[in-house]
Amino acid sequence: MVSLNNRLKADFLPEGLAAAEFAEREKEDSFQAWEVDPMFRCPLVGACLTLAEQKRLLKKTVAGQRARSDFEMHEIFVAACDSENDLSRRLSFLLSNKYRLRIGDFVDCEEADFLEKWKELFRCGELGLAVYLAASRKGLPLAAKKEIFGLLHMSMHGQGASSAKLRSDLARVSERSGKLEKRCAELVNVNRELKKAVRRVGEAWNSARIEAARLRRESNSLSEELSRLKQGSAVPEGCGDSDASLDSPEISRLRREIERLKSRNSRLEDRLEQASRQSGQECRTRLHESSQPLETVCLGEECPAFDLCRKRVLVVGGMTGMAGHYRKSVEERGGRFEYHDGNLKNGAKTLENSFRRADLVLCPVDFNSHAACIAVKRLAKKHNKTVRMLSGSSLTAINRSLQL
Repeated sequence: MVSLNNRLKADFLPEGLAAAEFAEREKEDSFQAWEVDPMFRCPLVGACLTLAEQKRLLKKTVAGQRARSDFEMHEIFVAACDSENDLSRRLSFLLSNKYRLRIGDFVDCEEADFLEKWKELFRCGELGLAVYLAASRKGLPLAAKKEIFGLLHMSMHGQGASSAKLRSDLARVSERSGKLEKRCAELVNVNRELKKAVRRVGEAWNSARIEAARLRRESNSLSEELSRLKQGSAVPEGCGDSDASLDSPEISRLRREIERLKSRNSRLEDRLEQASRQSGQECRTRLHESSQPLETVCLGEECPAFDLCRKRVLVVGGMTGMAGHYRKSVEERGGRFEYHDGNLKNGAKTLENSFRRADLVLCPVDFNSHAACIAVKRLAKKHNKTVRMLSGSSLTAINRSLQL
């Protein structure tokens, strides 16, 4: 017994506690785990001992070396409470020291007061202390024990059902997350193909415009040459049919060449218009499939918002409540909107990430932090971005800066 006390002192004796005081406390302690009613042994082990404490108690015991799971440890402790043994004494000593200073209000109270206080403690969520008080209370009537055990038992059922529901919800969320990730990957592929299609259409559009311009220049040149030839071959009035005199081989050739060029130009314009309609339909179809707004397709210089089309506009600072109006103003012009409130308490990394993505940065100085304005100027030089420092944060000021 002396060796056990020494081991318990070495394991659980608080640092700086005198041996005499420890011995006095040991005498006063009357809690014995093997004296606990069998109905409370399982809740006592489950609610009053953490897994770390169970492993600590079992570390130097033979039974602990056989435990391979949390449930096996639980079984070992419940079985140990059947009689006085090395493990049950260790358990009693640990719980006594753990709850000694918290049971003062329950020691000398009557049975009715004890039940009321115990129920209040149970409702407050102090499950470990509540189970210890019920297990250590001596002389508790059977009816009171059944009532307490019923509350504990149904509480455990409720926790089990709640835990099962949480696991079920987690499984559903994980499944939905997997589907969303798969859908996201599909949308990324669609978006990539859409960008390629838009790029091909743009290249075809530019080539067609260049060819049409060249043909117009060539047609105009031939028309001027034909006009000069007509003027040079004109005959005086009364000298014969002027139209007949113009039917020289060279003029006829030029006329045929002009007609050929006009016909080719007309066919090219028809093809250009058809390609434009097809590309527009293809872009609309792909955008509908990828749930992207139609405004993300840039139609080049023909677009009414060509100066801002497809550009990402970052607004730093300004009135946070006006962010929705800022967004509407940018997106009505075909741009993409991003907002940062100018708060740099958590560092400027978020602002720099937004800066890298932006094509144009607007920074109102009236509703903004001094640190944010300095950071915007520094990042503008670092990433070579277009930055406009605005004196005001009104919607008018934002609109005016977008028209520059």
